[in-house]
Amino acid sequence: AGDYFTFQLPSNVVYRPGTGSLGDYGTYSIAADGTVTFTFNDNVTDHSDIHGDFNYSQTQTSSTKPGKTTIVIPTKEGPITTDIVVNPTGGNDISKAGHTSSGSNPKQVIWDVTVNTDGKELKNAKISDSMPSGTTLASTAVYPLTIDMSGNVTATGAALVEGTDYTVDSNGTVTLIGDYADTYQAFKVEYTTNIDADAIPDDGGSVTFNNTATLDNDGKTSPASATATASYGKLLTKSFLGADSNGSQKYKWQVDYNFGEKNLPAGTSITDTLDGSQAFSGDPVLT
Repeated sequence: AGDYFTFQLPSNVVYRPGTGSLGDYGTYSIAADGTVTFTFNDNVTDHSDIHGDFNYSQTQTSSTKPGKTTIVIPTKEGPITTDIVVNPTGGNDISKAGHTSSGSNPKQVIWDVTVNTDGKELKNAKISDSMPSGTTLASTAVYPLTIDMSGNVTATGAALVEGTDYTVDSNGTVTLIGDYADTYQAFKVEYTTNIDADAIPDDGGSVTFNNTATLDNDGKTSPASATATASYGKLLTKSFLGADSNGSQKYKWQVDYNFGEKNLPAGTSITDTLDGSQAFSGDPVLT
């Protein structure tokens, strides 16, 4: 009576302190750090070959980030390890956003495809993105993401290495390889596309680009779509600035050319034709 036995439950698990019975032979207690103590009573002095099973169940790990983690189970024969996967409570298989390059008359659309913020297993995953009409793929980059327990992105890592971590074909399809061929990692795939000159309207205004990215993971296909809008000035406009104030009967005209900043071919010209009795005076000024 009064003898006790202590042992440690696995780390990485949140424990609820408490006490309980060992049947006719004593009590047990569990500390917050996972230390279990068996304390025996007088009944052990009158019996031999006393044995039994002790079970403890807990579903909450102490992990602060999703992904694979290892539980180490200490035993008299040595540690036993087991891997578990901690999944976030939110996130998506795939999501997508698009934005144009900065400044007026944008030249590029950048598409950000975010994959696996729900912490699932990716096996030989492929990410494809059909570039919208009027754009041409310029570059592709893949970044690992850090997510929290709700599936929110908290940090973006350094770009992965093409040929080692992933491959990309001429259509922009990314295939995860190497260390990421089987992974629970979240990623961002950044596609940079150039806007074709033919897609920029001569009369100015807005152009909307739509497209859909697809995650192909172990036979399951998941799509995500996004829209980006670019605004442009007109190719050609002309305005009357008024007459000289000195009474010389000279009129001033202004021609605004290529305010959409299109990439125009060599040899493109502007012709300004006067009508009536007007005649050009002096040289035009380019600004």
